Amino acid sequence: MQYTKRLRQDFSRAAASYDHHAGLQREITQQLAARAALPAAKGRWLDAGCGTGYLARYLPPTEIAWVQVDLAESMCRRAAQSGLPTLVADVHCLPFARHAFDGVFSSLALQWAFDLESCLLELRRVTRPGGFLALSTLLPGTLEELEHCLTTLGESGRLQQFLPQATWEAALIHHGWHILQHDTQRHYLRFHEPRDVLTHLRGLGATHKTNVRPLPPSRLRQALTQYPRQSSGETVASFVVWMALARAV
Repeated sequence: MQYTKRLRQDFSRAAASYDHHAGLQREITQQLAARAALPAAKGRWLDAGCGTGYLARYLPPTEIAWVQVDLAESMCRRAAQSGLPTLVADVHCLPFARHAFDGVFSSLALQWAFDLESCLLELRRVTRPGGFLALSTLLPGTLEELEHCLTTLGESGRLQQFLPQATWEAALIHHGWHILQHDTQRHYLRFHEPRDVLTHLRGLGATHKTNVRPLPPSRLRQALTQYPRQSSGETVASFVVWMALARAV
């Protein structure tokens, strides 16, 4: 599938620069791990969309037996340096037996899934009844400043379209997850110039994955002149994050 191929290529290409740009991703991973009480957890857990393996590096030694998976091979090579089992795998079709895990952790990864329904169903398949899902994802409102300047020039729809919270909640419930707790946060990253936002996104591999033709550089520069500015002169990019802890029923 073309979407999956581009996803794999973009994140593999960004593996070397990812950690430099992933401050928000690390912050959310830490918060989600604390909410899921992972330092005190036990059993076999899956890190789905592990990236460069920050979770394994961040957590102190625990009684969890971790398995890491990511779609991007270059990300997996970096994650494997932790010494944990690490596989290149698609969360839509995981190479594990039914009920293989006591829990699944997935932070800021599943928003890239091309089919949310099949993705959540597959995660439920590999999680034992009573097991947990610790999830964070991006919601609409993310990068709204960049969307604004593109829309001003008649170029709306070029950014990744994130699913609303209600869609996530309904999909989780429908596919065998009971939501125990959840909340939404808005984060603001600050940059010197609008072009720094694009550099940041490219450094993460977080660019649009559809077949829409990229804007010509001159057109993109024109769009960035419409980027909203703070009174301080800084450039701000919004990220709306939803965190949820769910139990497999």
